Amino acid sequence: MRIFAFAVSVLVLAGAVAQAQDGSAEVSFGNDYFHAGDEPRHSQQGGDDIFMAGDTVRMDAAITGSAVMTARRVEVNADVGGDAYLAGMELSVSGAVSGDVSIAGYEIQVDGPVGGDLRATGAKVTVNAPVAGYAAIAGEAIQINQPISGDVGLAGQNITFGPEATIQGELTLYEEEIGSTDVPGHVITEDRISRLKADSSEV
Repeated sequence: MRIFAFAVSVLVLAGAVAQAQDGSAEVSFGNDYFHAGDEPRHSQQGGDDIFMAGDTVRMDAAITGSAVMTARRVEVNADVGGDAYLAGMELSVSGAVSGDVSIAGYEIQVDGPVGGDLRATGAKVTVNAPVAGYAAIAGEAIQINQPISGDVGLAGQNITFGPEATIQGELTLYEEEIGSTDVPGHVITEDRISRLKADSSEV
């Protein structure tokens, strides 16, 4: 909690500096980097943790630690050695994340493999890469196109699975109408699916 509060404080400070100068600011402590401004971009090789805030934020260089990023548009274009915490309107993850991914926004696309768990909430969520842990996803439209090794919980109005999608754990579906979601046999057998009634106001 103290580390998170410190990170927020530094981002606020960096944002103030950015507004007073050229619209962007970068502060580093050890191997941790703090970026704020209109369109901050992280391109420094060898970083540990990064914290970014702005209108459009991009991580273009791999880090060994975790990424905390919030903006209207968030792009993770390089590998993350730890966890990723992402929030915004449009979010894309093309780099590999060794740990967990916690992501919230309007349109979410995960194209890089997730080494841990995936927690995602958005209007449109597309998973185009394998997930090594569990996946908990809520959204209006959910598309799963790759294998998920752990258990999966899905709450959505339109849930679809691609030809390469598989679930090795259990699948829990929260449906407005029980049985309304078509789950192809190659994804998971019906005996490992739990279908629960969802409140439409919560999906």
